[in-house]
Amino acid sequence: MRGDSATLRVADFTLAANTWTKLLDDNVNRTMLTVLNNTSTANIEIGLGNNTTPPTTFFKVTGAATGTVVGDSHIYKFGINEDVNETLETVWEGGGLYSYPSSAVAMTLTSAGGATDNGVKILVQGLDANYDEQTEEVTLAGAGTATTIATFLRVFRAYISNDQVPTGAITIANGGTTYAYINGDHQTLMALWTVPRGYTAYLKQSDITIHTEQNNKYGTVSIVAKEPNGVFRTQDSFTAVSETVTRTYSTPVIFPEKTDIEVRGVASSSNAALHISAILEIEYADAGTVGVDNTGGFTFPVAPINAVWARSRLSSHKMQIIYDD
Repeated sequence: MRGDSATLRVADFTLAANTWTKLLDDNVNRTMLTVLNNTSTANIEIGLGNNTTPPTTFFKVTGAATGTVVGDSHIYKFGINEDVNETLETVWEGGGLYSYPSSAVAMTLTSAGGATDNGVKILVQGLDANYDEQTEEVTLAGAGTATTIATFLRVFRAYISNDQVPTGAITIANGGTTYAYINGDHQTLMALWTVPRGYTAYLKQSDITIHTEQNNKYGTVSIVAKEPNGVFRTQDSFTAVSETVTRTYSTPVIFPEKTDIEVRGVASSSNAALHISAILEIEYADAGTVGVDNTGGFTFPVAPINAVWARSRLSSHKMQIIYDD
């Protein structure tokens, strides 16, 4: 909201590639600033600094054609563990605590249906040795097996990618350790994910359901994360009996690159037989930034008392601001 004595102004800028341009000097009386990026499909980066020094941190305002997004990429991770008792387990179909490869390895896919499932195609998604995203589609052959050509440091999703329904469950493993599992859902159900190299992840919401048919039994569920060279630390935790708990994080939980994130659960006793399902809604952006929906422009919610700077990766990137002074 502008004060009665404020003057509304419009200014146009043309940004040079990878060069900070100062849009406005600092002004403690400014109450409104709208950034418009409607003339390009590319993001622009907005930072608050001082009058002489460009910022070191920034966020993104998306281009006109990118729609309503926050972050460059999105992932919707969900998983189920149908039998959790008094030993801590990851929420995934394999049971027990999930084990991560110590190095990138080829994955062997094996169907319990054997040769009957010859021809089934499976798309494997994960990260390579450098923590970069990669996918590979394989076709089961012979006795219902296939081995990836690529090596995977992480596998966080796999699914049937053609119209042939497998007759048996499919394990994705190396050296006797299972890293993913596909059952009758025709897709992995793994509430775990790893942030790719060069990205920052933002946990926006979690939806976790606990159910037990045993009286006076309950479960404790935690979202845990492990940064490189670190240990798994609890990021959120709660206890419930038979209910769905939704957490919406008004301030997103931030995870740096190469961080392993997973949901874990434990029951109050050995015969609780908890059924736990979990959903994580995560958005991630490169260079540690988060995008902002530009539908109608992005308006700063508070007075930007610092100087405002902008940068683009494109040359001759046109933008506009509306502000009061």
